Amino acid sequence: MGPPGVGPMDPEEVEEIQRYLPGGGTKTLRACLQCRTVMNREQFFEMGCPNCKELPMQGNDGRVVACTTANFQGFISLIRPGAFLSRFTGLEHRRPGCYALTVK
Repeated sequence: MGPPGVGPMDPEEVEEIQRYLPGGGTKTLRACLQCRTVMNREQFFEMGCPNCKELPMQGNDGRVVACTTANFQGFISLIRPGAFLSRFTGLEHRRPGCYALTVK
């Protein structure tokens, strides 16, 4: 893969991005306390956090509630790691997805 933002994206990469995008309304969104990934509660329960494999949230509702919060402000969609916005917000080494700007 070339430099960020250059050339077409791999279809498998696009599918992976779409898998972790939050669906539904914004009222059910939660942010991971460690990495700020934003997903639905159901997505955290089904797949766990894609960045924090050391937090075993998958299949454990108590862990999902303990490791995520609904109290966050704003979020951005990171499509290509290494782009200016990802560097500016400190997300340059994270996988594509939605991230909270601030987590309280």
